[in-house]
Amino acid sequence: MSRKRILTLVLVLAFVVLVAAAGWIAGSNILTPAEAAARTAPPTPSPILVPVEKRVLTSDIVTRGTARYGLPQFLSIVPSALKPSAGIISTLPARNTQLDEGDVMLIAAGRPVVVIRGDIPAYRDLVPGISGDDVRQLESALERLGFEPGPVDGVYDEQTSAAVADWYVSAGWEPFGPTPEQLANIRALEQELAVATNNKLAAYDTVAAVALEVKAARASADSANTAASADVGAKSRLRDSVYADDESTPEERANASADLAAAQAALASSEVRDR
Repeated sequence: MSRKRILTLVLVLAFVVLVAAAGWIAGSNILTPAEAAARTAPPTPSPILVPVEKRVLTSDIVTRGTARYGLPQFLSIVPSALKPSAGIISTLPARNTQLDEGDVMLIAAGRPVVVIRGDIPAYRDLVPGISGDDVRQLESALERLGFEPGPVDGVYDEQTSAAVADWYVSAGWEPFGPTPEQLANIRALEQELAVATNNKLAAYDTVAAVALEVKAARASADSANTAASADVGAKSRLRDSVYADDESTPEERANASADLAAAQAALASSEVRDR
């Protein structure tokens, strides 16, 4: 066999091998949709088992401080609408102290807290204008203490307020009253009320004046309508008489018709203004 032929055969075999290798590589990389979905699908779920422990979680905090025995604590009474600042309790009764009705139990923010008998706790400020069983309980206590609160009807009126003031004075305390800030707010509200009242009266005066003007205008319009209607009637009769007169001239008839038309226009205009 010649050399040339052997070389050709080797080249052919190499080409066949290369084609086969390329086909194998391409075939191995080509996937069907089902194969691609199977390869990207999640794995089959299985239970994850971990040990469970029961213990107390703790955390250590390191800090510095100073501790003293008998550190004082402030006691305060909850603020209210009448007493907006917290009432700090400055005086407490001694241990085993016997308290009777009318005695001062403690002092808070410079004001006495007095003992009275009753089943209803003092859960709100008692001020003039309110009513309830707690007010009736206060009135009964004032009567027992020798003061005159008026009828025990559960209404905090002027007599009840005067009895409470007498009670404070007899115990050596100044009766509780409004603060300067509260008085200033009351004065401001009174001024606003006075201005609003004046504005209201001025508005009433304006409405009354406008009503009189409307009434006068309507009366004037009615009078004008009556006069215009009478004028139309007179001009209508005059025109009829002119047309009935055989000796009347065309100019006289035209003037009578024009006068009637003008009167009718005046009446129509008056009715429109009246609306």
